[in-house]
Amino acid sequence: MKKELYFLIFAVFFFSLVNTASAEIIISQQPNGLYNLGDKLTIPVTVTSSEGIYDFLQVSLICNGKEQKLPKEEISLGAGEAAKIEKSVLLIQKFTGNLTGTCKAKAYLEDKPESYALSNEFKISSSIKINLETAQKEFNPGENTIIQGTSVKENGEDVNGFIEVGIVIENESDTKMYYETINNGFFSLNISMPKDSRAGQYLVKLNVYEKDPLNQITNRGFADYNILINQIPTSLEIVFESQEVNPGEPVKAKAILHDQTGEKIVSTAILTIKNSKDKIFEQKEIATDEFLEFPIAQSEPPSQWTVVVVSNKITTKSDFRIAEKEDADVEIINKTVVVTNTGNVPYNETLLVKIGNSTVNIDVYLEMGEIKKYALSAVDGEYQIDVVSNGESIASKRVLLTGNSIDVKEDSGAFKGYSLVWIFVILILGFMGFLIYKNGVKKSFFGYVSSLGKSKPKKIVPFEIKKEEVYFEKRGSSKTLRNRAELSLSIQGEKQNSCVICLRIKNADVLSRKDDSTKNTLKEINRIVEENRGFIYENQSVFFFLFVPAVTKTFKNEKKAAEIAEKISNILLEHNKMFRQKLEFGISVDYGEIVSKRDNNVMQFASFGNLMNISKKIATLAQNEVYLSDKIGKRLLSEMKAEKRNIQGTEVYKVKEMRERKDENKKFLSSFVKRMETENKK
Repeated sequence: MKKELYFLIFAVFFFSLVNTASAEIIISQQPNGLYNLGDKLTIPVTVTSSEGIYDFLQVSLICNGKEQKLPKEEISLGAGEAAKIEKSVLLIQKFTGNLTGTCKAKAYLEDKPESYALSNEFKISSSIKINLETAQKEFNPGENTIIQGTSVKENGEDVNGFIEVGIVIENESDTKMYYETINNGFFSLNISMPKDSRAGQYLVKLNVYEKDPLNQITNRGFADYNILINQIPTSLEIVFESQEVNPGEPVKAKAILHDQTGEKIVSTAILTIKNSKDKIFEQKEIATDEFLEFPIAQSEPPSQWTVVVVSNKITTKSDFRIAEKEDADVEIINKTVVVTNTGNVPYNETLLVKIGNSTVNIDVYLEMGEIKKYALSAVDGEYQIDVVSNGESIASKRVLLTGNSIDVKEDSGAFKGYSLVWIFVILILGFMGFLIYKNGVKKSFFGYVSSLGKSKPKKIVPFEIKKEEVYFEKRGSSKTLRNRAELSLSIQGEKQNSCVICLRIKNADVLSRKDDSTKNTLKEINRIVEENRGFIYENQSVFFFLFVPAVTKTFKNEKKAAEIAEKISNILLEHNKMFRQKLEFGISVDYGEIVSKRDNNVMQFASFGNLMNISKKIATLAQNEVYLSDKIGKRLLSEMKAEKRNIQGTEVYKVKEMRERKDENKKFLSSFVKRMETENKK
């Protein structure tokens, strides 16, 4: 019994050995040590069998713990036969799922997975190495540059694929991209940064890749490096603290150098200041964005000056204007009022001299730097003397005066006081000269006398608008004063908020008296003011049109004054279109307190505060247009289209158009043109 049991166990063991040894799988050639995606992997497998086999040969890739089965092969063998199978696969996503890393190949029969063969370890890689050959890392904006280099897969083979170059401008979402192909491992791209690129460091990102036949990306390589975009000067700007400078004040100018994006560049600049005749008054090297101050002489006449700036081979220039400044210094010395022109234009004003309770107007015209003296007289006694200009006291003093009556006369020196004596002396000398000539005195002496007697050039007297030409009109055979206003310091009455229009004729000193067009135009303005119950106060080339509630019978004169100012502006602009003699003007509208007293057709008035001075200043700032003061502009915002401005520290409103007045203005201008044509034909 025991013998039978041993025989059975031996038989089972023998047949199991025979069955196990019936088939053998051998990987006859080991794979290479390194592959890249896209390569072909070949695994030769030899299968032998001592019995017949009909099965599937399965080959798998195992990489980093992940297994990917390759397409299986059918195998049929007779007993004692052997088969050699060249198992190969393209390492692409469709077949291997892009397995990478340390791998092994596993071969086995499908019905007997426990019997398998493993290859040696090998590596599947997806990496590409980039070798950058570009040396330039610093550029000017807009400059072209070449980025080139080589790319090699980890298996040592050249890349045939594509390259993307991205330049990060501000952030990852704002990247400028460039694209090119790679052939046999070599790439070259021509790139340029925009001309307005901001100066600073930029990140350049290179992405190299290959694709399989199904257009799927296989191998990749990356590289980053920084480039520097230089800050280069592209423009030069001149900035003035004010482009209109008063004489006696400094002009302040600076240069600002800008780069390709408009940012400031710290550098140096050479500033040159020239007058209207191109004469250099100042030249200095200073830092950019730093003011250069140059004083303008008190007597410098109005003119256009130029500032030229050079920095980093860029040159620019800009103009500034020396403004007109009509100014005078008034002193009371003993019994004399001394007026000195301290401005840069002729001084042409009417001064009111108050002697006690009496007032006297004196018309003063002074060339630049000229001095005139006016002698004061009154019944013997001590008087308070006040000199007033535009409603403001500019000199005051108590003085002992003598005389028969209150009077102010120009003191022209000794010659004027003894004019008859001098005339008599000249006549005698002339008679003696005639006698000497008759007696045969040498001609050379008379030549000398003749040279002494040469006449001096005549002094040019500026254009003056006479009161009778503007404010008087013929009525029958006589002239009647119609709507004149006079400034008075001793008037008493009730204060009323009134509107004042100030018209300044800026070029009155060069206008021709022979041209009637200006006189007719001013008469037309006078007519409009009179029709609207306004009164006119004239101060040489400055006119004040007063609209007082006591006369207009309404406290709401603001809109009417603005409309009249617009009409006056339109008249003057139309005049400049029609006639050769042009009028340079400025118009202001202001609002303030006035005390007035009407005596027949003459209105005496006195203003409070700086109403008259501010009105005159705003009119001076206006250039052939209408400016409203801040006070009256706020009252009329709903009645007009206006633009608020700040000019030399003064808040004003520039009138563009009064609402709902287009058709009315057209009719008014049409009638004005017809009247002017009629007047000038006479």
